[in-house]
Amino acid sequence: MMAHPALLDALVAVRRHLGRGLVGAIAALGVLHVLAVVTASFWRTATPSVRSTIGAWLHLDSEAGLGTWFAVVQLALAAVIAALIARAQRGRGASWLGWAGAATLLAVMSMDEQVLLHESLGLVGSRLGVTVGGQQVWFVPALVLVLAVGIALLPFVVRLPRRTRRGLLGGGALYLLGAVGFEALSWVWVVVIADDPAAALSPVVGMLQLGEETLELLAVTVVIATLLDYAAESVRVDSTTAPPAPGAHVPGHDKAVAASHARG
Repeated sequence: MMAHPALLDALVAVRRHLGRGLVGAIAALGVLHVLAVVTASFWRTATPSVRSTIGAWLHLDSEAGLGTWFAVVQLALAAVIAALIARAQRGRGASWLGWAGAATLLAVMSMDEQVLLHESLGLVGSRLGVTVGGQQVWFVPALVLVLAVGIALLPFVVRLPRRTRRGLLGGGALYLLGAVGFEALSWVWVVVIADDPAAALSPVVGMLQLGEETLELLAVTVVIATLLDYAAESVRVDSTTAPPAPGAHVPGHDKAVAASHARG
């Protein structure tokens, strides 16, 4: 049987409950985000400190908010699962470097949620002459970076089982749609349509940010479910094909031995 860490065994056993719990938590965070947007835009009698406090805690785009910390933990969990799969694959002599690379990528994404490494891509892009309408935009250099990472991981991805490959690619596409697509829409609204930096605080941008962050969180949920389904399938396949360990009880084995002695 595949060398399977106890933590991964436990996660595989509760993967359905974990998936439903993550989706429920994302829905709750979305409701809280809408509450923050409504409070900031329409609760005129609220003091600025009340509005800023609610926004800081409940807005999904807030660095100190519940949504950000949820995203950090969610991506870290995905990284841990991928690392455990890499360890298990290495333990049975199978290919594991791709899984280690996936774990590293997910860990970096988890850190980025808190320290906003991607924001520096706008500065890098502007120094290379990559701007949109004379403005720094991080999502254009990000697309180039994503393409490079995708090419590097392509040999690993194409060797995966079809169901796993579809799940990871689907989750990645959903994440990009939220992180890059909706971010670009917000930029278009603020810079091109409204032509006013204050529009970044408008309800329209608030709803676009809801779409962005929700898609990202759902995408990571898809990735986690895909990783755990892969781990569960690997356990099932290995446990049915591997020879029994010395001293292990095999159903029917004792009867077969007794019948053999009787015939002898």
